[in-house]
Amino acid sequence: MKNLPVLLLALSFCSCANHSEPDKVLKDFDSVNQSLKEIDSKYGQSTSSLYDSLKKKLGESRLGLFQLTISNCKSYLEDLQRRFKIFCGDSSGISLPENSEDNISLTNRFFENKQGPAGHLLPNLEEVKKVSLDNTDNPVLEEQIKNMVRTPPGKDFIELYFYNAPPIAVLTILSKFAVDINNIELKILLEQLNK
Repeated sequence: MKNLPVLLLALSFCSCANHSEPDKVLKDFDSVNQSLKEIDSKYGQSTSSLYDSLKKKLGESRLGLFQLTISNCKSYLEDLQRRFKIFCGDSSGISLPENSEDNISLTNRFFENKQGPAGHLLPNLEEVKKVSLDNTDNPVLEEQIKNMVRTPPGKDFIELYFYNAPPIAVLTILSKFAVDINNIELKILLEQLNK
């Protein structure tokens, strides 16, 4: 799963370069996105009970900032997906219009304004990384946290992850970030509970 952004970008490139099967590629992105959303919804149920257990074990939870940061980033990701769907033509923000799934120009226009809604994506993800690293002693988990978002020196995060990506791929990438955050959150909570 840690190489999913690279895979998604490769699929995005293939969808642009090989027009013989664009519908299949779009369906593959949609399928991955739906699977990630299912995984994401399962995490929410288990983490709330873990927070309750930690509050009983530790009294007033020292994970307050961690919980708030994670919650804020999850809400931000949900809102960013909703705004992107609206930008792509669904006034309700519930689903991506079928005629927009492969419209790369929509993606590029949405993400070109670094001061717009997507401008806070990297700072939110970096804040999650920071509070997560502050709450774990597990070297394997620390490495996973550090690798959640990687941007090579001199590269722009938004351009690297989203430029020229079909809108369905954008939603898949954002869903992948949400699943990564939930996975890290769950592991940290379990680590804290088992101390």
